[in-house]
Amino acid sequence: MGIIKANIDEDLRRKLWEKAFKKFGYSKGAISMAIREAVQRWVQEDEKSDEVESERILNNNAYLRLKDKLEREYDGQYVLIAKGDFVAAAKTFDEIVKIANTKVPDAKHRLIFKVTKGEVRRRGRLGWRIRRKSIAGTT
Repeated sequence: MGIIKANIDEDLRRKLWEKAFKKFGYSKGAISMAIREAVQRWVQEDEKSDEVESERILNNNAYLRLKDKLEREYDGQYVLIAKGDFVAAAKTFDEIVKIANTKVPDAKHRLIFKVTKGEVRRRGRLGWRIRRKSIAGTT
């Protein structure tokens, strides 16, 4: 174990002490436990963000690779790209979302869009970041 020293403003220090003592009790190690937990959460969240970014890049590259084929074979349909590959196509948005939740429920990033022949996509990022909410026990 190592010792880390940091300067924080008085208001933040007061809030840290209040929360630490409330959660861990008025023990000698309460502040250390609170800081350890906060840093672990921060590191885990950063790692999740890296995973999403990696899948986003894979999916965008898959779209660029498959664009012509998608326009030829799936014009007017909704398609799903996840984990760097084409997963499925469907006639409605609701259908493709159901397929996505069934076939790639663990995907960190997905592209779902309607294929339109000749549509010019603007350069830049495709897809959106989403946070999944638990609905009736499902993720």
